[in-house]
Amino acid sequence: MARQPWIRLQIMNPTNVFLSRNAVAESFTKNDVNILRYYDPLSDELVFGDTRYASLDFRAQFVQCMRGFKFVYLEPH
Repeated sequence: MARQPWIRLQIMNPTNVFLSRNAVAESFTKNDVNILRYYDPLSDELVFGDTRYASLDFRAQFVQCMRGFKFVYLEPH
């Protein structure tokens, strides 16, 4: 994946004022520099501002930093 010229990902959108249902959107990303490292709970922090996601007990495993990031997001279908 790190060697591909771009990455295609599907994103699930939650319901909101624009979408009355969950929908899948296609996205395409490209970056000039990609830095990936393990998440370190001693120096990294991830906080969910929306309390409905706090109960999921999500635990990060990686931190990704991208420079020269380009992002294309297509309308959900």
